[in-house]
Amino acid sequence: MVKITHHEMGQPDGQHHNTHPVYHFQHLISTTPLNATRPEPDRTHQHLAHAELVTPARKTIAQRARTQRHYPNHIPNRYYRHFQRYFDPDAAFQHLCQHTLHAAPAHQPYCVALDGTTVPRTGAYIPGAHWTPNPANAPFARGLRKAQRFTRAGWLDNDPDARCVPIYWLPTFSQNARYANPASHRSEIQGWIVSLQRVRAWLNAAGRSEQRLLCVGDGRGDTKALGTLDVPHTVCCVRTRKDSRWCDLPQGAPSGRGRRRVYSDPMWTPQHKWQQRTGWQRVPLRL
Repeated sequence: MVKITHHEMGQPDGQHHNTHPVYHFQHLISTTPLNATRPEPDRTHQHLAHAELVTPARKTIAQRARTQRHYPNHIPNRYYRHFQRYFDPDAAFQHLCQHTLHAAPAHQPYCVALDGTTVPRTGAYIPGAHWTPNPANAPFARGLRKAQRFTRAGWLDNDPDARCVPIYWLPTFSQNARYANPASHRSEIQGWIVSLQRVRAWLNAAGRSEQRLLCVGDGRGDTKALGTLDVPHTVCCVRTRKDSRWCDLPQGAPSGRGRRRVYSDPMWTPQHKWQQRTGWQRVPLRL
């Protein structure tokens, strides 16, 4: 890799296919105003932004620092100090959620998709990393990989080409996860509930306390999320098993001795509705 700094390159001649775009990249970065009060942090931001643009194959801070003229003699610590400052992720996600409100009218439900996801990791001391099946392996040669588990909440719009914009990202590490913050130990269903409570609080803060919040999830929340979710103006729609049995609520006050009934006569099963081949249909539910 040839290292060319801005003051050494000069004006582009328009003929060389490498120096011409690099010059414009460096000129744009050098003329972009930043909030730094000293020139040294300003130059550090410019170096990292330049490495981000012209070296897409390098992903970590150390790899991008190697593209600068200080390497291989040393890698300055200032490249790392910029990422050690305080950062409030909740405020950043709330700011992102507020940008989606202009496309979500208050009289329509605000739709959120919840699902668990894993992020591959390779370090030995990364908090919450655990062994999990590797989906990139061939079906006949299953293997394992280290990954972290998270719950992601994404906003769904009403566009024909539906988009899912991530608005919240919550760690859901197991109770036996090593090197993890105790506040990050939670199950995926608990991550669902915390995410919905946070999005509900953001809508209330934006003056939309009466707007309906619709959550769409997979079958993991069939028997867990619906029974523990207690958020006003919030509905959770999840996939259910085809052999599950839906029953009516008990009628009247409990009478007699024994355990109080929590359900009444069976009403229908998803398998019976599916075999009717009538397509999508509305089914009334009383919760």
